Amino acid sequence: MRVLYVALTRAKERLIMVYGGKNTESTLKKCFDNINPCREKISPFLASSVSSMGEWLLTALMRHPDAQQLREMAGCVEDIVLPCASP
Repeated sequence: MRVLYVALTRAKERLIMVYGGKNTESTLKKCFDNINPCREKISPFLASSVSSMGEWLLTALMRHPDAQQLREMAGCVEDIVLPCASP
């Protein structure tokens, strides 16, 4: 987890992440099902129960305003987007 944190916080202009898991659409649906739209934070239990860092990241990324395509692939019909902090 520490290596991931360091990698994510060192990007100067852009951060490009690639996910190479199997059956991406079902993984996205699983990640969406794990999100509670009434809570701003992801529960610690959820964070410890995912099967890979990729699932952990996808679950968090699905709440970002720029992740509309991920939400569409997951069949997301609820508004789970969190507002971004101003730069």
